[in-house]
Amino acid sequence: MLSKSEIASYDKDGFLFPKRVLNGADAAACRSKLEEYFSRFGDQARGSGPMTKRAHIVLRWAGELMRHPAIVDAVEDIIGPDIMCWSSAIFTKEANSRRFVSWHQDANYWGLSNSKVVSAWVALTCASKANGCLRLLPGSHRTLVDHNDVEDGDNMLSRGQTMASLIDEQSAVDVKLLPGEFALFHVNMAHASRPNQSPSDRIGIVFRYVAGDVFQTKSERDSASLIRGRDLTGFFEHEPMPAYDLEPTCLAFHERVCGARQKVYFG
Repeated sequence: MLSKSEIASYDKDGFLFPKRVLNGADAAACRSKLEEYFSRFGDQARGSGPMTKRAHIVLRWAGELMRHPAIVDAVEDIIGPDIMCWSSAIFTKEANSRRFVSWHQDANYWGLSNSKVVSAWVALTCASKANGCLRLLPGSHRTLVDHNDVEDGDNMLSRGQTMASLIDEQSAVDVKLLPGEFALFHVNMAHASRPNQSPSDRIGIVFRYVAGDVFQTKSERDSASLIRGRDLTGFFEHEPMPAYDLEPTCLAFHERVCGARQKVYFG
């Protein structure tokens, strides 16, 4: 649970960190399993490949992490008791990489019906200024601004979505996390990240939680995982929880929903 001061801080700034969900050993175990996943799926599980999306459908440990009370209890304090996970994504920024993320606000292109949406970014390696950690702009969740698509092969965003307004870089906060720690941030939060100038990979997984009354406005079909409470709209197709990593029925479900969704949300 969050304290009153933590909730007030989130309301004011639009984010909260660091919070802990895993100890160092458990975070290392998750990373080891993720490395096996990378070995199996190669580029499909890195960058913007289809296996980076909704890994909680095919990886048991990711599904368990998505449902961990340390995260979900905090999310409930922000968006209420009816909680679904609308999506997840694996973010890998390789050592000495030029890859970056431009300043953007997720609500600008996700198409969700309201802003009762919070992301939980979980570090599986250290996230530091040197390796291109997440950067957030305090208070930016109060106002949505226009975005432009800016072509750049090094941008980790598929369309190069970039805020049209100038960003005050001096006000930005570096989200420095240890393995097993996580950051919460609002769907309207302006965020970005710089290239990884370190000799080690930076790896994290983000879960996007929505309140039970949220639905999709850009598509007639979508899926989500019911985490706690009720699905109040009945809009989302409920996602399966894998009994084990790469369970065939869950792989088939993942291929169906991510194959169709790729063009709408990430391409």
